[in-house]
Amino acid sequence: MTASSLVRACTAGVIACALGAPVAGGQLITRVTGPVIGYVWDARQHQLRPLQGVLGSATIGDPVDLGIEINDALELGPSRLLLTSSGPAPLLAVDLSTNPPSVEQVVGASSAPALAASSPSGSAAALYDQPANTIAIVTGLPDAPRVAHRVDVLQVNAPVTTMAVSDDGGTLVYAVSGGQLTSLFSWSAASGLRAVVDTSAVSAIALAGKALVVANPRDNEVFLVPDLAGSPRQRMLAGPGQGISRPVGLAASGARIHVANGGSSNVTTFELTGRQVSTRRCNCQVSGLSRVGESLYRLTDRLDRTVFLFDARLAESRILFVPPVG
Repeated sequence: MTASSLVRACTAGVIACALGAPVAGGQLITRVTGPVIGYVWDARQHQLRPLQGVLGSATIGDPVDLGIEINDALELGPSRLLLTSSGPAPLLAVDLSTNPPSVEQVVGASSAPALAASSPSGSAAALYDQPANTIAIVTGLPDAPRVAHRVDVLQVNAPVTTMAVSDDGGTLVYAVSGGQLTSLFSWSAASGLRAVVDTSAVSAIALAGKALVVANPRDNEVFLVPDLAGSPRQRMLAGPGQGISRPVGLAASGARIHVANGGSSNVTTFELTGRQVSTRRCNCQVSGLSRVGESLYRLTDRLDRTVFLFDARLAESRILFVPPVG
């Protein structure tokens, strides 16, 4: 599934022209120069900005002018994003690491999803269309996006609050909140839709291979469903005694699980066996774990204040900061 050649050519041309000016040989000189760690979305200003430099000595660059009005952005990887726009191509998969940028229109999914989630590597995304009560699973990101599956949401009177999707788009998990109870459902191409477990609250979920990890902010705990495709039995991974305090974000990185705790402003890391690996304190108000790059996550959501990053690329994780805009 691709966009029409006319829309695709016009959209790519607008973005390419906005990013740079043509020079000899048909190449483009972009406004973003030097090393770029990744791109961050400023939801308050509706701006996309690069993190320029290297980790430990990075700054927030000027807004990237794509020549379109961006309504929202979902980070897929260091320079890959899914953008919603008010223009003629309302849903775009963009790779800013190429020159000119790679631009593909995504057809068949909501251009104004109420909720979006990317897979661990960013090759797939789940887009929740609340009016239609469906979740579209987009695969092939960012170069060849297509709506591979469309899943009907159960419990139509309760909204989907969080989602997780596998890299191949073949597994989806979502949480539906209904008063004092939150229900988790899983869908796979092989087994279809089924109920997984009910719990008091869910703030974040993550897929780690065959396992599902769930953060419960009401009970200050993180639990594991070891075999999502098989038995829905659950096992406690960590609780208040291991530093879990109002968890607001989860990320799976290999055999490790990172938990962002809004109550204690720290990030705790566990192995899937339950062994606690580390606790990293952040001098900030932790709002979640938003991917910036591979095993690199943003802990805070405002760019007019110091931006804090959690770097889990090495065995010894660390927390770094980037000065605010201006």
